[in-house]
Amino acid sequence: MEGQFSTRLLAVEDSAEIRKLLLFYLNEEVTAKCLQFTDTEKNIFIDTCIKFLVPQSVSFGVFDVQSNTLCACVLVTKWNKYFHPEIFTTGENTPSLDKMLRFDEFMLKHLPKIVDKRPYLNGEIIIANPKYQRRGLAMLLMRTLEDVALEKNFEMITVVANTNKSKELAKKVGFKLCNEVLYSEYKDTVTGEVIFKDIQPPHTGAVFCYKVLSSKWSRL
Repeated sequence: MEGQFSTRLLAVEDSAEIRKLLLFYLNEEVTAKCLQFTDTEKNIFIDTCIKFLVPQSVSFGVFDVQSNTLCACVLVTKWNKYFHPEIFTTGENTPSLDKMLRFDEFMLKHLPKIVDKRPYLNGEIIIANPKYQRRGLAMLLMRTLEDVALEKNFEMITVVANTNKSKELAKKVGFKLCNEVLYSEYKDTVTGEVIFKDIQPPHTGAVFCYKVLSSKWSRL
């Protein structure tokens, strides 16, 4: 893979490429796909992500060296600038988006207790273009996330894994998994609906994952 891809922090100039990956995310990520976002909801989500996440200068992308195409990225928030429903301008015409945001908030409800005031990075969205599957990008994304956190003096990384594959990857790179929520049992915190009943196996639920960092050299 060396020479084929390069990694760097994302900037506002990458917005068009980020938008393409986020649209893929909303169309294919298991929870968003189940909720069937409208075009309005997709645009609100994408615009807010780019406006809120990119300026924090901790999100990064993997680029195809030959074409300079953004083929994968991790959108990250700092511990004091976390992703939460209040940053989105939603309304009566955004019921699916509202449900997903409440689910995301529900999955992070134990985060304050687990991080215990330590500075952390939260991987909000991890995306890879399927065109680049089976090239080790998922592992590269997770390793780079750890490097970014260490270089910027964060003590922990947190993520939510929504699929069996992402759970296995998180375990493989040393994350601890806790507080799993089954899709068949989760109820929307406002409507009481079992909103993910149509998600099919092997995707059984989401789990909160975290890793306490030491130093870059401890991994060698």
